[in-house]
Amino acid sequence: MPFWKRIRWGRLIWTVLVTFYFVCFFRTLFSDAMPGKALIPIIFAIAFTVWMAVEYYFESPFFQSGVVEPSQLWKSLFALFFYPFLGYCTADFVWTRWTQMGPLTPWINILGILVFAFGSVLRLDSLADLVRSPDNRLVRSGLFRFSRHPRYLATLLQVVAVPLVFSSWSGVLLALALGLPLMLLEIRNEEARLLARFPEDFANYQKTVPALLPRFRK
Repeated sequence: MPFWKRIRWGRLIWTVLVTFYFVCFFRTLFSDAMPGKALIPIIFAIAFTVWMAVEYYFESPFFQSGVVEPSQLWKSLFALFFYPFLGYCTADFVWTRWTQMGPLTPWINILGILVFAFGSVLRLDSLADLVRSPDNRLVRSGLFRFSRHPRYLATLLQVVAVPLVFSSWSGVLLALALGLPLMLLEIRNEEARLLARFPEDFANYQKTVPALLPRFRK
């Protein structure tokens, strides 16, 4: 089937329109809140919105395998952590400035944007592996050859990047104290279900590929 026939035009048009709206909204918000100093949050907002739009269009799983449904409990808990966390880091940078890493500005902000972009590329690359794989199969291609959970790893990079973008040292502490444990619990939950579904294949996969941090073999 030609590529253009596989495009879901209605979903694509809706995604583009919503993306355009949010880019304009955040641009106006930060320009008004920080006249002359809005470049960093605007760049982050555009990167965040475009990444979310791509994941939305492909109806990507919230985290990982695409084979088992993510736990609604841990998915909800992570959402309850992430969006207030994002709002807190933004507010710390734009309005309250309680825990700013002032001497490191703007280098820490630039580093945060680069780390977030790298995490987003990893998530989208692993999403491509999921989209290309047959349904109801254990995915072991692409980034999944080096890490059993590349999407969790990418999400962790994104979560750590957010407070770097917004120069918030308290945000870094929240990312490590709350975000990381939530992801580790979600990994544990999903691995138990994958092991139940693919007893032999996933057990062998666990023996040869690390859970999170990649191990590149010759």
